[in-house]
Amino acid sequence: MKNTRWTPEDDAVLLLEASEGVPYARVAEHLDRTHTAVMQRACIIGADFRKRRWSPREEDDLRREVAAGLTYREIAGLHVRTENAIHIRAHVLGLTNMEKENA
Repeated sequence: MKNTRWTPEDDAVLLLEASEGVPYARVAEHLDRTHTAVMQRACIIGADFRKRRWSPREEDDLRREVAAGLTYREIAGLHVRTENAIHIRAHVLGLTNMEKENA
């Protein structure tokens, strides 16, 4: 993990990824910093990590991906959302994931 000052380039990545809805943890990985460091810096520079709403297209994609048998982890990578966010949305939409049912 970095233990250095934040550079303008780091801030730019943080602002961009926050605006795209990338989770704190993934931003921390990209920047080689801790989750806490990213959260603190986001507050300082005003990065907005509000939760993104699901678009109808994303929900359609989610339906197809669950039907195709992809795991929540695989789907999360495709949507740039957390595995938990995928699980919750799938539940809200009444979708089932065979991997979860057989676990």
